[in-house]
Amino acid sequence: MKFKSVFDMNFPGCYAAGKLVENGTEKAVFASEREGDGKIISLDLEHFKTCTLAESPGGCMNVISLPGDEAGFLAIQRFFPVFQSEDAVIVWGWKADEGYRYKEVQKLPFVHRIEVIHYQGEDLLIAASLCGSKRYQDDWESPGSIYAGTIDYTSRSITGFHVICDGIIQNHGLTRVEKDGVPGVLASGKCGVFLLSPSERAGCDWEKQSYIGTPASDAVVVDIDEDGQWEMGVISPFHGDRFQIYKRTGEIWRVVYELPGKHEFGHAIWGGMLNGRPGFIVGFRGGGMESYLILSEDGEYKAHLIDQGTGAANITVVHSNGCDYVCAANRQSDRCTVYQIYI
Repeated sequence: MKFKSVFDMNFPGCYAAGKLVENGTEKAVFASEREGDGKIISLDLEHFKTCTLAESPGGCMNVISLPGDEAGFLAIQRFFPVFQSEDAVIVWGWKADEGYRYKEVQKLPFVHRIEVIHYQGEDLLIAASLCGSKRYQDDWESPGSIYAGTIDYTSRSITGFHVICDGIIQNHGLTRVEKDGVPGVLASGKCGVFLLSPSERAGCDWEKQSYIGTPASDAVVVDIDEDGQWEMGVISPFHGDRFQIYKRTGEIWRVVYELPGKHEFGHAIWGGMLNGRPGFIVGFRGGGMESYLILSEDGEYKAHLIDQGTGAANITVVHSNGCDYVCAANRQSDRCTVYQIYI
Protein backbone atom coordinates (compact mmCIF):
# COMPACT_ATOMS: atom_id res chain seq x y z
CA MET A 1 0.00 0.00 0.00
CA LYS A 2 1.36 3.39 -1.04
CA PHE A 3 0.32 6.95 -0.41
CA LYS A 4 0.77 9.62 -3.05
CA SER A 5 0.72 13.34 -2.33
CA VAL A 6 -1.80 14.90 -4.71
CA PHE A 7 -1.70 18.38 -3.16
CA ASP A 8 0.99 20.07 -1.08
CA MET A 9 1.26 23.74 -0.17
CA ASN A 10 3.42 25.84 2.13
CA PHE A 11 1.18 27.05 4.94
CA PRO A 12 3.03 28.54 7.95
CA GLY A 13 1.65 27.39 11.30
CA CYS A 14 -0.72 24.84 9.72
CA TYR A 15 -2.36 23.16 12.71
CA ALA A 16 -6.02 22.27 12.07
CA ALA A 17 -7.43 19.88 9.46
CA GLY A 18 -11.20 19.73 9.05
CA LYS A 19 -13.92 19.75 6.46
CA LEU A 20 -16.63 22.03 5.09
CA VAL A 21 -19.82 20.95 3.30
CA GLU A 22 -21.01 23.13 0.41
CA ASN A 23 -23.79 22.09 -2.01
CA GLY A 24 -23.52 18.57 -0.64
CA THR A 25 -19.80 18.36 -1.43
CA GLU A 26 -17.09 17.96 1.19
CA LYS A 27 -14.10 20.28 1.04
CA ALA A 28 -10.94 20.10 3.10
CA VAL A 29 -10.22 22.93 5.54
CA PHE A 30 -6.80 23.86 6.91
CA ALA A 31 -6.04 26.52 9.50
CA SER A 32 -2.99 28.12 11.07
CA GLU A 33 -2.17 28.68 14.72
CA ARG A 34 0.06 31.68 13.93
CA GLU A 35 -0.76 34.94 15.65
CA GLY A 36 -1.95 37.85 13.52
CA ASP A 37 -1.80 36.27 10.07
CA GLY A 38 -3.06 32.76 10.81
CA LYS A 39 -5.40 31.96 7.94
CA ILE A 40 -8.26 29.50 7.51
CA ILE A 41 -8.56 28.11 3.98
CA SER A 42 -10.78 25.58 2.22
CA LEU A 43 -9.64 23.28 -0.57
CA ASP A 44 -11.85 22.03 -3.42
CA LEU A 45 -10.63 18.46 -3.86
CA GLU A 46 -12.06 18.13 -7.36
CA HIS A 47 -10.03 20.99 -8.85
CA PHE A 48 -7.53 21.53 -5.99
CA LYS A 49 -8.38 25.21 -5.71
CA THR A 50 -8.15 27.07 -2.40
CA CYS A 51 -10.44 29.72 -0.92
CA THR A 52 -9.55 31.95 2.03
CA LEU A 53 -12.21 31.80 4.75
CA ALA A 54 -10.43 34.05 7.27
CA GLU A 55 -7.22 36.12 7.18
CA SER A 56 -6.80 36.64 10.93
CA PRO A 57 -6.44 36.63 13.94
CA GLY A 58 -5.07 33.06 13.81
CA GLY A 59 -4.58 30.67 16.69
CA CYS A 60 -7.00 28.19 15.10
CA MET A 61 -7.15 24.79 16.81
CA ASN A 62 -10.27 23.27 15.29
CA VAL A 63 -12.75 23.80 12.42
CA ILE A 64 -16.15 22.07 12.45
CA SER A 65 -18.71 22.14 9.63
CA LEU A 66 -22.20 23.30 10.68
CA PRO A 67 -24.90 20.92 9.39
CA GLY A 68 -27.64 23.56 9.58
CA ASP A 69 -25.76 26.34 7.80
CA GLU A 70 -24.80 25.91 4.15
CA ALA A 71 -21.01 26.23 3.91
CA GLY A 72 -20.98 27.47 7.52
CA PHE A 73 -18.49 26.48 10.21
CA LEU A 74 -17.40 26.97 13.79
CA ALA A 75 -13.71 27.50 14.56
CA ILE A 76 -11.46 28.16 17.52
CA GLN A 77 -9.31 31.28 17.24
CA ARG A 78 -6.79 33.11 19.45
CA PHE A 79 -5.25 29.94 20.89
CA PHE A 80 -1.68 30.99 20.25
CA PRO A 81 1.47 28.92 20.81
CA VAL A 82 2.66 28.08 23.30
CA PHE A 83 -0.55 27.98 25.41
CA GLN A 84 -1.06 31.78 25.17
CA SER A 85 -4.79 31.29 25.10
CA GLU A 86 -6.53 33.30 27.80
CA ASP A 87 -8.43 35.17 25.06
CA ALA A 88 -9.39 32.10 22.99
CA VAL A 89 -12.80 32.32 21.34
CA ILE A 90 -15.19 30.27 19.18
CA VAL A 91 -16.24 31.99 15.96
CA TRP A 92 -19.05 31.33 13.46
CA GLY A 93 -18.12 31.66 9.79
CA TRP A 94 -20.57 31.81 6.91
CA LYS A 95 -20.57 32.50 3.20
CA ALA A 96 -21.87 35.88 2.03
CA ASP A 97 -22.04 37.54 -1.39
CA GLU A 98 -18.80 39.42 -0.76
CA GLY A 99 -16.97 36.40 0.66
CA TYR A 100 -16.80 34.80 4.08
CA ARG A 101 -17.84 36.64 7.20
CA TYR A 102 -17.57 35.61 10.81
CA LYS A 103 -18.61 36.62 14.31
CA GLU A 104 -17.49 35.66 17.79
CA VAL A 105 -20.11 33.49 19.44
CA GLN A 106 -18.45 32.20 22.62
CA LYS A 107 -15.44 33.35 24.59
CA LEU A 108 -13.77 30.50 26.46
CA PRO A 109 -10.19 30.71 27.80
CA PHE A 110 -8.00 27.85 26.60
CA VAL A 111 -10.75 26.32 24.43
CA HIS A 112 -8.86 23.65 22.50
CA ARG A 113 -11.40 21.34 20.83
CA ILE A 114 -15.01 21.65 19.62
CA GLU A 115 -17.55 19.22 18.16
CA VAL A 116 -21.19 19.39 17.01
CA ILE A 117 -23.71 16.66 17.82
CA HIS A 118 -27.41 16.37 16.96
CA TYR A 119 -29.72 15.45 19.82
CA GLN A 120 -33.51 15.60 20.15
CA GLY A 121 -33.96 17.87 17.14
CA GLU A 122 -31.22 20.34 18.05
CA ASP A 123 -27.57 20.79 17.17
CA LEU A 124 -25.34 21.13 20.23
CA LEU A 125 -21.89 22.67 20.43
CA ILE A 126 -19.53 20.70 22.66
CA ALA A 127 -16.38 22.61 23.66
CA ALA A 128 -13.38 21.50 25.74
CA SER A 129 -10.90 23.78 27.49
CA LEU A 130 -7.38 22.40 27.80
CA CYS A 131 -7.04 23.92 31.27
CA GLY A 132 -8.54 26.67 33.41
CA SER A 133 -5.50 28.94 33.56
CA LYS A 134 -1.71 28.88 33.16
CA ARG A 135 1.19 30.70 34.81
CA TYR A 136 3.86 28.97 32.70
CA GLN A 137 3.97 26.29 29.99
CA ASP A 138 4.07 23.22 32.25
CA ASP A 139 1.57 24.54 34.79
CA TRP A 140 -1.31 22.03 34.97
CA GLU A 141 -2.72 22.91 38.38
CA SER A 142 -5.93 24.37 36.97
CA PRO A 143 -8.04 21.63 35.29
CA GLY A 144 -10.04 22.00 32.10
CA SER A 145 -13.77 21.49 31.56
CA ILE A 146 -16.20 20.37 28.87
CA TYR A 147 -19.18 22.57 27.96
CA ALA A 148 -22.36 22.25 25.91
CA GLY A 149 -24.69 24.81 24.36
CA THR A 150 -27.49 24.93 21.79
CA ILE A 151 -26.72 26.25 18.31
CA ASP A 152 -29.22 28.93 17.23
CA TYR A 153 -29.07 29.17 13.44
CA THR A 154 -31.45 32.12 13.24
CA SER A 155 -29.31 34.46 15.35
CA ARG A 156 -26.01 32.66 14.73
CA SER A 157 -25.41 32.30 18.44
CA ILE A 158 -24.85 29.70 21.17
CA THR A 159 -27.46 29.57 23.93
CA GLY A 160 -27.52 27.81 27.30
CA PHE A 161 -23.76 27.33 27.33
CA HIS A 162 -22.83 25.45 30.51
CA VAL A 163 -20.35 23.01 32.06
CA ILE A 164 -21.16 19.31 31.61
CA CYS A 165 -17.91 17.87 33.02
CA ASP A 166 -15.07 19.49 34.94
CA GLY A 167 -11.87 18.69 36.82
CA ILE A 168 -10.02 17.28 33.78
CA ILE A 169 -6.24 17.76 33.90
CA GLN A 170 -4.65 18.02 30.42
CA ASN A 171 -8.09 17.99 28.79
CA HIS A 172 -6.77 17.41 25.26
CA GLY A 173 -8.85 14.98 23.18
CA LEU A 174 -12.46 15.37 22.03
CA THR A 175 -14.19 13.50 19.21
CA ARG A 176 -17.82 12.93 18.24
CA VAL A 177 -19.18 9.38 18.61
CA GLU A 178 -22.55 7.62 18.62
CA LYS A 179 -23.31 4.68 20.88
CA ASP A 180 -26.57 2.71 20.69
CA GLY A 181 -28.10 5.51 18.66
CA VAL A 182 -27.23 8.20 21.23
CA PRO A 183 -24.69 10.87 20.18
CA GLY A 184 -21.91 11.92 22.51
CA VAL A 185 -18.21 12.75 22.72
CA LEU A 186 -15.16 10.69 23.58
CA ALA A 187 -12.86 12.77 25.78
CA SER A 188 -9.35 12.16 27.10
CA GLY A 189 -6.98 13.63 29.66
CA LYS A 190 -4.70 12.67 32.50
CA CYS A 191 -7.64 10.77 34.06
CA GLY A 192 -7.91 8.51 31.00
CA VAL A 193 -10.58 8.16 28.30
CA PHE A 194 -14.31 8.51 28.94
CA LEU A 195 -17.60 8.85 27.09
CA LEU A 196 -19.97 11.78 27.71
CA SER A 197 -23.53 11.42 26.44
CA PRO A 198 -26.81 13.26 27.07
CA SER A 199 -28.95 11.67 29.75
CA GLU A 200 -32.73 11.42 29.96
CA ARG A 201 -32.56 10.80 33.70
CA ALA A 202 -34.09 13.54 35.80
CA GLY A 203 -31.52 15.88 37.31
CA CYS A 204 -28.66 14.50 35.22
CA ASP A 205 -27.73 16.46 32.09
CA TRP A 206 -24.91 14.19 30.89
CA GLU A 207 -23.68 10.74 31.76
CA LYS A 208 -19.98 9.94 32.10
CA GLN A 209 -18.71 6.43 31.42
CA SER A 210 -15.02 5.73 32.05
CA TYR A 211 -13.27 3.48 29.52
CA ILE A 212 -9.63 3.45 30.65
CA GLY A 213 -7.77 5.17 33.48
CA THR A 214 -4.44 5.41 31.63
CA PRO A 215 -3.42 9.05 30.94
CA ALA A 216 -4.27 9.79 27.32
CA SER A 217 -3.77 12.62 24.90
CA ASP A 218 -6.35 11.64 22.26
CA ALA A 219 -8.65 8.74 21.47
CA VAL A 220 -10.98 7.66 18.66
CA VAL A 221 -13.13 4.57 18.07
CA VAL A 222 -13.90 2.44 15.02
CA ASP A 223 -14.78 -1.22 14.45
CA ILE A 224 -11.44 -1.90 12.79
CA ASP A 225 -11.76 -5.72 12.76
CA GLU A 226 -15.45 -5.57 11.73
CA ASP A 227 -16.74 -7.83 14.49
CA GLY A 228 -19.57 -5.47 15.43
CA GLN A 229 -17.75 -3.90 18.41
CA TRP A 230 -15.69 -0.73 18.76
CA GLU A 231 -11.93 -0.79 19.01
CA MET A 232 -10.31 2.29 20.53
CA GLY A 233 -7.13 3.94 19.24
CA VAL A 234 -5.30 5.93 21.93
CA ILE A 235 -2.26 8.22 22.00
CA SER A 236 -0.71 8.19 25.47
CA PRO A 237 0.30 9.87 27.67
CA PHE A 238 -0.17 13.62 27.06
CA HIS A 239 1.55 14.38 23.71
CA GLY A 240 2.86 10.88 24.20
CA ASP A 241 5.11 8.41 22.40
CA ARG A 242 2.68 5.46 22.24
CA PHE A 243 -0.23 4.57 19.98
CA GLN A 244 -2.23 1.59 21.21
CA ILE A 245 -5.42 -0.16 20.15
CA TYR A 246 -7.77 -1.30 22.91
CA LYS A 247 -10.46 -3.96 22.58
CA ARG A 248 -13.31 -4.44 25.03
CA THR A 249 -13.86 -7.76 26.76
CA GLY A 250 -16.92 -7.55 28.99
CA GLU A 251 -16.47 -4.23 30.80
CA ILE A 252 -12.67 -4.17 30.50
CA TRP A 253 -10.69 -2.49 27.74
CA ARG A 254 -7.40 -4.28 27.04
CA VAL A 255 -4.45 -3.37 24.80
CA VAL A 256 -4.33 -5.67 21.76
CA TYR A 257 -1.83 -3.72 19.65
CA GLU A 258 0.94 -1.15 20.07
CA LEU A 259 2.56 0.65 17.13
CA PRO A 260 6.13 -0.68 16.96
CA GLY A 261 9.21 1.52 16.84
CA LYS A 262 10.26 4.66 18.65
CA HIS A 263 8.04 7.71 18.29
CA GLU A 264 7.74 11.17 19.83
CA PHE A 265 5.01 13.76 20.41
CA GLY A 266 1.91 11.89 19.24
CA HIS A 267 -0.75 14.37 18.22
CA ALA A 268 -2.77 13.62 15.08
CA ILE A 269 -5.44 10.91 15.30
CA TRP A 270 -8.39 9.78 13.18
CA GLY A 271 -10.65 6.74 13.00
CA GLY A 272 -13.20 5.81 10.34
CA MET A 273 -13.72 4.41 6.86
CA LEU A 274 -11.02 4.89 4.23
CA ASN A 275 -11.45 3.37 0.78
CA GLY A 276 -14.21 1.16 2.16
CA ARG A 277 -12.12 -0.19 5.04
CA PRO A 278 -12.12 0.80 8.72
CA GLY A 279 -8.84 2.04 10.09
CA PHE A 280 -6.93 4.34 12.41
CA ILE A 281 -4.51 7.11 11.44
CA VAL A 282 -1.92 8.45 13.86
CA GLY A 283 0.70 11.17 13.39
CA PHE A 284 3.73 12.28 15.42
CA ARG A 285 5.20 15.78 15.64
CA GLY A 286 8.58 14.72 17.06
CA GLY A 287 11.33 12.22 16.21
CA GLY A 288 10.87 10.96 12.66
CA MET A 289 7.60 12.95 12.43
CA GLU A 290 5.79 10.04 10.78
CA SER A 291 2.13 9.37 10.09
CA TYR A 292 0.63 5.87 9.77
CA LEU A 293 -2.54 4.11 8.70
CA ILE A 294 -3.32 1.03 10.81
CA LEU A 295 -5.60 -1.65 9.36
CA SER A 296 -6.76 -5.12 10.38
CA GLU A 297 -5.44 -7.56 7.77
CA ASP A 298 -5.70 -11.35 7.91
CA GLY A 299 -6.45 -11.23 11.63
CA GLU A 300 -3.50 -8.95 12.44
CA TYR A 301 -3.06 -5.21 12.87
CA LYS A 302 -0.64 -3.76 10.33
CA ALA A 303 0.79 -0.24 10.10
CA HIS A 304 1.34 1.44 6.73
CA LEU A 305 3.57 4.52 6.53
CA ILE A 306 1.78 7.51 5.03
CA ASP A 307 4.63 10.00 5.24
CA GLN A 308 7.61 10.97 7.38
CA GLY A 309 9.50 14.14 8.22
CA THR A 310 6.24 16.10 8.08
CA GLY A 311 5.01 16.31 11.69
CA ALA A 312 1.21 16.33 11.44
CA ALA A 313 -0.69 18.15 14.18
CA ASN A 314 -4.08 16.99 12.91
CA ILE A 315 -5.34 14.68 10.18
CA THR A 316 -8.79 14.00 8.76
CA VAL A 317 -10.28 12.10 5.83
CA VAL A 318 -12.47 13.93 3.32
CA HIS A 319 -14.72 12.17 0.83
CA SER A 320 -15.03 13.98 -2.51
CA ASN A 321 -15.67 13.14 -6.15
CA GLY A 322 -15.82 9.40 -5.39
CA CYS A 323 -12.42 9.43 -3.68
CA ASP A 324 -11.16 9.39 -0.09
CA TYR A 325 -8.41 11.88 0.67
CA VAL A 326 -6.14 11.91 3.72
CA CYS A 327 -5.76 15.59 4.63
CA ALA A 328 -2.85 16.44 6.94
CA ALA A 329 -2.04 19.69 8.72
CA ASN A 330 1.71 19.10 8.79
CA ARG A 331 2.57 21.61 11.49
CA GLN A 332 6.27 20.85 11.93
CA SER A 333 6.99 21.29 8.21
CA ASP A 334 4.53 24.21 7.76
CA ARG A 335 2.59 22.48 5.00
CA CYS A 336 -0.92 21.28 4.24
CA THR A 337 -0.82 18.02 2.32
CA VAL A 338 -3.44 15.76 0.74
CA TYR A 339 -2.77 12.08 0.04
CA GLN A 340 -4.47 9.31 -1.91
CA ILE A 341 -4.00 5.56 -1.39
CA TYR A 342 -2.64 3.37 -4.14
CA ILE A 343 -2.70 -0.41 -3.58
